Amino acid sequence: MVNKKVAVVYEEFSENVVLNQIIKATLIYLSRSNKINQIIRRLFHELLPYYTEVSDVELDLMLWKNVRYNRQNIRYQFIVDL
Repeated sequence: MVNKKVAVVYEEFSENVVLNQIIKATLIYLSRSNKINQIIRRLFHELLPYYTEVSDVELDLMLWKNVRYNRQNIRYQFIVDL
């Protein structure tokens, strides 16, 4: 134990992940939909500032294929599946 070493492992978390992109795209879609009451659309629109750091994406099949749940993001599953 003459050469003591320390290894530091850390992760950088980003808001710009697929699950947040899906939520943001859904909020944009719902806030613009004429099939929803105007008051509800406004509520969806008011949530968008929380997603300013998240990229805009188009909801398509390829995006859904990239969804993977794990221990860190399992709480997303209900809202994304909904």
